[in-house]
Amino acid sequence: MKIIYVLPVIVLSLAACSTPTTGVVDRGNGVMTVTHQAPTAYHPTDPLKISATKEAGDYCVSLGKKFVFLHSKETQGRPIQYPESEVIFKCDGMTIYHPTVVGMFLYPTVGGSVGAVLIVTTYIFSFNKTGRS
Repeated sequence: MKIIYVLPVIVLSLAACSTPTTGVVDRGNGVMTVTHQAPTAYHPTDPLKISATKEAGDYCVSLGKKFVFLHSKETQGRPIQYPESEVIFKCDGMTIYHPTVVGMFLYPTVGGSVGAVLIVTTYIFSFNKTGRS
């Protein structure tokens, strides 16, 4: 019977440790936002801005593009409102993946001939409106 009373306290304690995030939200015209909210009302906004900016940057990198910071907006916490930080950004540039042979591995095969395995890597070239960067 005691477990019934303890379980809600544990669940609420774990929920208070998390930082809610909207994830990447497309706002149109290539502009996107990420918003992070603090778990308590009296929490600084700087760590929220840092984590939201990192999430936005990671998103652009996953697309093979550059992260372009446009603006951020911080809302300070109050007893009825938790602090949050919104990062507005774009992922800019067209990325071209260019495979390049960087080495070769030779190995003997049955019958005395030699086989070869090419070692290939991918260099990423990013282009923006002004040219290659």
